[in-house]
This record gives sequence, structure tokens and C-alpha cells, in this order.
Amino acid sequence: MMHQNNKRETSAERNARLERRRIRDRLRRERETSAEHDTRRRKDRERQQQHREQEIYRQETFNNGQTQENDITQEQETSNTSQTQQLHSIQELTQQDRQFLAEFRDCMANLKNSHCPTCNETFPSINLEMYL
Repeated sequence: MMHQNNKRETSAERNARLERRRIRDRLRRERETSAEHDTRRRKDRERQQQHREQEIYRQETFNNGQTQENDITQEQETSNTSQTQQLHSIQELTQQDRQFLAEFRDCMANLKNSHCPTCNETFPSINLEMYL
């Protein structure tokens, strides 16, 4: 918890705050009726179930990603050497190409959004210059 003067909470302050919260929660649980107790337990179980489902979903998503990565790796390993040679030749850029790419990046950095009053939409706009 942050204080109003933006000082970080010390360990002792944090422990004291957590202890006050534990006491407050324990007192609240002691005062609750049986109906409130049942409702609280039901909500706790629902939250736990939802958390378990989220973890299962995350794990499945992670596993699917790993499977897709393995498939891609196997496809890459089976590609022939001519494709590998083509990739290397593509990666080699001349100084003139590098200069052109730098100019292109500068132009892309100058993109601005324009507004069309007729259709009430915005779209990227840039002034194009022809180089001869």
C-alpha cells in the first residue's frame, strides 16, 4: 500500500497492515450468520473453480503453442538447403538498400491521422514525394 506522500511501505508497516486485515476478517467471519457463511463458502468455491479452469486453459494454450512450435521446427529442419541459401541472400543488404530502408522508416514515422468530415472516419495520411 502506498502512502499519500508516495513513500514505499516498509516491511514492518506491511506486516502491521496485513495483521489488521486478518483480525478484521476473522471478526467479520465470527459475526456472520449461517446463511452468510454458506454464501461466502459458495463464492469461495466458485472462485476456486474459476481459477482452476483458467489454469487449465493457460496450460492448454501453452501446450498448443509448444506443439505448433515443434511442428514449425520440424518443417524448418526438412526444408532443403537451397531455401536456406535463399534466406541468407535475402538477409544480406547493400548499403544503398539500408539507406533506402532508413528513409522509408523516417517517412513511416511521419504518418498522421487525417479526418474525413464526409464519412466521419480517420485514416493514416502521408505526403508522398516522387524521387526521380
